Amino acid sequence: MIPRAEAMRAYPRLVRPFLAGAAGQNKFVWLHRAESPRSQSDPPKLPSGKEIQGMDNTTSGIGVMAAEALDLLIDAVDRISPDSWDRPSNLEGWSLRELVGHVTGSAAKVVTLVEDGEIWGGPSQPSEWICDNPAARLRELATRLRDALPGAEFDGMRTSPEGEVALHRALAYPVSDLAMHAWDIHRSQGRMIELPEDLLALGRGLVESAPEQMLRRPGGFGPAQAAPADATPTARLMAFLGRSVDVGT
Repeated sequence: MIPRAEAMRAYPRLVRPFLAGAAGQNKFVWLHRAESPRSQSDPPKLPSGKEIQGMDNTTSGIGVMAAEALDLLIDAVDRISPDSWDRPSNLEGWSLRELVGHVTGSAAKVVTLVEDGEIWGGPSQPSEWICDNPAARLRELATRLRDALPGAEFDGMRTSPEGEVALHRALAYPVSDLAMHAWDIHRSQGRMIELPEDLLALGRGLVESAPEQMLRRPGGFGPAQAAPADATPTARLMAFLGRSVDVGT
């Protein structure tokens, strides 16, 4: 038996569904180690090095990565030509303006999490975040982020799609969203960029830790696309996430 708060920090995915029922009123939680139906001769299954790196090491500097991803996004938006805003993006159903609107909402979510404000559930809808000067709005968010980071407690609890988790974990998905959509903005204009190594590792760690059915659920990522044999690490990741990386398109 361990305190509820400690259980939530250590095992958010395991404990949250249990607490959704009547057990949600309990201050302490019983945790049992379930044995898998293997023979005694089978060695125990240990987490892979990639899983450990993806879920632990890449989140230790999440504040630095948040600022870096937002700078990457601002640079991508600054390079949108005036006649491109209403052209289709590389994401089906969204214009470049709508893509920028969506990712502006993701940037606002990152800043609000760091500031310990109240966030909204679900993806950011483009129509709610489209504005006349997206670059200026993103720079305002970047200023707020840098002001808030020095005082942020990254082990403090925040609301996320996983339930109540530590801030460093709650930031992982939206920060990765900023980096990936910065890539999308460049790709929509015929450019291919490489993500910084830390942001690439963050994205890969999140992808490798998620079940396939979660990645490909409606509203999630599309089917994996083919990547050339000489594709870069970033291109391989983006192809796996349903993006075309064919330089001829």
